[in-house]
Amino acid sequence: MPRPADSPSTHRVVQSTRNAARTTNRVIATLPFLEWRRLEPHLELVELPTGAMLYESGVVLQHVYFPATAVVSLVSSMQDGASVEVAVVGSEGVVGVCAFMGAGTP
Repeated sequence: MPRPADSPSTHRVVQSTRNAARTTNRVIATLPFLEWRRLEPHLELVELPTGAMLYESGVVLQHVYFPATAVVSLVSSMQDGASVEVAVVGSEGVVGVCAFMGAGTP
């Protein structure tokens, strides 16, 4: 049976997950403490299966990802149907920058 969201044990798990994000993603780790505290309530640990698609071209972005233990491959599709990997982002970066840079779509 799931625990209520406000139960102390749930809070500790969420808190430790957020703290883990602070130490495993270098972008988050470099934030000044006050900025970290502002961002922290909005962080959520997301486990994705290998090959999961995070974004699709032309769709408005809803989330930004700060990889902790994953490597995200950014792939561009060409008119002839071929695709090419244009970037790889790991724990040193962030995926979905256009969501907060004003564009909103990849």
